[in-house]
Amino acid sequence: MNPKTSQHKPTNQIVTYLLLTILLSGLLVYGAKGIYSRYAQDDYCYGYHVRTLGFIDTQLSSYWQQNEYNGNRYSATLSHSIIEVMGGVNLSPTIPGLLVVSWGIGLYLVAAQLIPKSDQQNQIMIRLLITCFVLFYSFYLAPNLYEILYWNPGQQAYLMPMVIYTFITALLLWFAQLKKLNAVHYLVISFLCFYAGGFSETPTTWFLVVMIIAAILLQLFKNYPFNRISGRQLLLCAIASTILAVLFLGLSPSNGTRLSDENRSSLFEIVKMVLIYGVDFLINTIRSAPIPYIILITFGFFASGFVKRGKLHSPPYYLKFIFCGIIILYALSATTMFPTMVATSTYPGYRALTPIQFSLVLYCVLFGWWVERIVSFLVPVINKKRINLLISSLIGILLAVYSARAVTFVLRDLDLYKERARGWDQREAMIINARECGETNLKVPALDSVYGITELTADAGNWVNICAAKYYGVNSITAIENYEGMGTFPIGK
Repeated sequence: MNPKTSQHKPTNQIVTYLLLTILLSGLLVYGAKGIYSRYAQDDYCYGYHVRTLGFIDTQLSSYWQQNEYNGNRYSATLSHSIIEVMGGVNLSPTIPGLLVVSWGIGLYLVAAQLIPKSDQQNQIMIRLLITCFVLFYSFYLAPNLYEILYWNPGQQAYLMPMVIYTFITALLLWFAQLKKLNAVHYLVISFLCFYAGGFSETPTTWFLVVMIIAAILLQLFKNYPFNRISGRQLLLCAIASTILAVLFLGLSPSNGTRLSDENRSSLFEIVKMVLIYGVDFLINTIRSAPIPYIILITFGFFASGFVKRGKLHSPPYYLKFIFCGIIILYALSATTMFPTMVATSTYPGYRALTPIQFSLVLYCVLFGWWVERIVSFLVPVINKKRINLLISSLIGILLAVYSARAVTFVLRDLDLYKERARGWDQREAMIINARECGETNLKVPALDSVYGITELTADAGNWVNICAAKYYGVNSITAIENYEGMGTFPIGK
């Protein structure tokens, strides 16, 4: 709002710290819920492979042979194997919290590279505020939060690479500002891009397009602060490593079943549907829940006033960014659809929409940021200290109230998570006890499937039951509802 000075120290510290406290409490709840996450579906399959084949052979057999899970995702296999070796179901509940913290650190590091420096207090505050707001609402608006945060296979395939890509982005921005790069810088970026690319096709393709767009923008805007020859070379190195990861994913022999469908659509049909789905997702997502996106835009408007800046530009300057942002957002939306369309000719599952959902959150914040600059230019009266203080305080209160309401929604089913974890633990104890007593064909209580994740069923021949039986070292497991009086502990119904 005031174009010459840092607008806040902060303008209203009480409101600002209140908002930050609410966001941090919400993130704490997301992490705390993870304590009650347990194995389900593919977890058993990854686990029994490690237990029966060993760590190294699991990596090789998963990539070269067809399995119950997507073995071509070499980094996901490695990550699951590490989890199993280091504690399995005992370690798994700590990972959601670690991912929340790690993603927050990564976002803060990116913000540290992009947000202009002002006085130390404002600098830390605005970075923390933007980081926590983007992070909280990325989880709050996730199409299927349970699958990407509390279930290992979805978490490793879609959230883990997003976290790593955030750190890669921070490193690229940092390295690009160095006067000289050496082989170590290139090796670090190459390794991280190749490793992150092995978790899943969708985030990898998404990030590849992000980097290609960044490379194009660097060619168009020569005076950009990060546009040095070394920076461009580093970006090309990252692109090359990510392409190599895509090739490794695509060329794995384990893809045989996934890509053998004779009824798969033609390339023309795939491209057409990708372009249509890209628009459909953006329109339908915003239309289904417009208020949170308005809140994101409002926050961008609010946050823009914190940042020290020079002379304001005329509206066309910012409208150019708004328009380009829409084009980029659509390109990323279509990109997110492409891998699933190639593999199955269907609209992506909710967890596969994580990259574009995150992109939409970021764009809404940036949209509000640019709108604030336009308004400040057109209505200079709002730059006056008292008016600015009033506007910022009112907006901050609105954001705090809505975010507090959002946190209450996150808290609602915490007790259900606790009860379900208790039921799962009791069931596992029954399985282990029966196995130690020499039983090999087990009957256990059935738990309700959660958010599309298949639980043990009444059919011992179901693939999930088979994997679980191999995981626990028995012949078969049959799950029966209300067995020995235990409930099914439903969540999300």
